[in-house]
Amino acid sequence: IDSPNKDKVVIELNHKSPIILHNIVCDELTIEVMNYRIPGYIIKDKEALVSLDQLSKSDTCTIHKNSKLLTDFVLQEYSTTMLNLFSNYMTCGQNHSLSLYKGNPSIPLTKNYRDTLLIQPLSGKVILYVFNPKHEKDIKGLEPTSIKKWSIKIDVDKGDLLYIPPEWLYFYESTKEVILMHSECDSYPTFVFNYLRKK
Repeated sequence: IDSPNKDKVVIELNHKSPIILHNIVCDELTIEVMNYRIPGYIIKDKEALVSLDQLSKSDTCTIHKNSKLLTDFVLQEYSTTMLNLFSNYMTCGQNHSLSLYKGNPSIPLTKNYRDTLLIQPLSGKVILYVFNPKHEKDIKGLEPTSIKKWSIKIDVDKGDLLYIPPEWLYFYESTKEVILMHSECDSYPTFVFNYLRKK
């Protein structure tokens, strides 16, 4: 969708396929800009504490889906606005997070259990490989490089936003610095089921 709006998105959602939105306006966010905004910021990544200043000087890093980063850098309202294009009165259980990658991040094959999953680069570019659920048995347990033939390959750049439908699988690759925003939600009928099966 080149000129995204809620009406166009609702029509496309009926096809139950990935959707890419183009021409999304957002401020560019880099690790260097983040370090400038909050000097001395320490990222709590699971059990580790990581200096943002050190990350800005490092050649490699993988901070995967950190929700505190998104809150601390005041992106909650923006991510909610993007998710609102796909939500309705039944939407609940919203989660938003940021991922920071440098070098060659290794992101394993992941299944989307949520009703809505949005992935948007705030800087950089990522190549997403998205798999129809009918190929799940063919690709489970194999190395990502050997399963690309079953995928839909999508280049997602700054200014793009990708919707991945429920039950679809995906992984992504990048060789340069990338900051990704992830937004996820369920609906009231699916919330408890999706919560339990992710455990």
